[in-house]
Amino acid sequence: MNAHDLFLLLILLFPGLALSIIIMGSFAAGG
Repeated sequence: MNAHDLFLLLILLFPGLALSIIIMGSFAAGG
């Protein structure tokens, strides 16, 4: 695995991670 693969993996994973954090935050705020 080289730096390019790692960068591509980060681009693919980060939106899902951010979305899960937002969903968890909305659940915590909403009850």
